[in-house]
Amino acid sequence: PIFIPREAGIDRLDYGFHSQKFARGSDHCKPLSFFDVSVIRGSLSSREVREAVIPVFHTTDFPMNSGTSIVDLPIVNGGLVDRFAHAIQGDILIARVGRNLEEKVCYVREGMVPVSDCIFILRIIDTELRKVVFEYLVSNEGKRWLGACSRGIGARYITRSDLLNMNIKL
Repeated sequence: PIFIPREAGIDRLDYGFHSQKFARGSDHCKPLSFFDVSVIRGSLSSREVREAVIPVFHTTDFPMNSGTSIVDLPIVNGGLVDRFAHAIQGDILIARVGRNLEEKVCYVREGMVPVSDCIFILRIIDTELRKVVFEYLVSNEGKRWLGACSRGIGARYITRSDLLNMNIKL
């Protein structure tokens, strides 16, 4: 059993979610929202991704079972990309929807492409913080946290506020 504040139960009454927060602890932790970060939702629908004449990063493009979570993306002409939410070098991409979204996290080593609306772009200027956040998200603990904070039965999803409430151990 775990005990949570009443307000936390009103927001979400989910044992898996609260037990993960409890396990992470609060010593030297701050929520991601405490830091200077941007969480950007991709802008192209699945239909627009299929019809696009330029490369677009979608949930099917995450590296799976490759042993690495680092991607090199093509560089799409800046004029074409600027109209859409897009990933750039140094961004962390996180699947926003899907059955196994906790497995779909990657770091953009190079490139610049538009991103589908099934993905969050996590843009962190501080390189040290970016490294800490990325290593946490691809760790077993981070995957468990993403799985625990996701909602839904079939096609699970996470919200922007879920990401911003993620505790980062300093």
